[in-house]
Amino acid sequence: MFPLDGHEDQKMFLFGPFPMSCPYHYHVGPALVIEVYAEDNPVNFEYGPVTIAGTLELVPDDPEYSVFYRLLGAKRVK
Repeated sequence: MFPLDGHEDQKMFLFGPFPMSCPYHYHVGPALVIEVYAEDNPVNFEYGPVTIAGTLELVPDDPEYSVFYRLLGAKRVK
């Protein structure tokens, strides 16, 4: 989980396969990152693994984050 906001509850964040604290996998390509929107169910920031669910879509063009995938209506799955 890569938070984009300074709050504990994240409504939009980037999601990747490696934790932010991992020095060996800090830089990952856009094919390994998902842009997540959780407006209705904000997800608490975690340093460890997080399981989320939502509607996955392909992103044709994203000049801001250069991601290929977007997860809409995301919520945490326990």
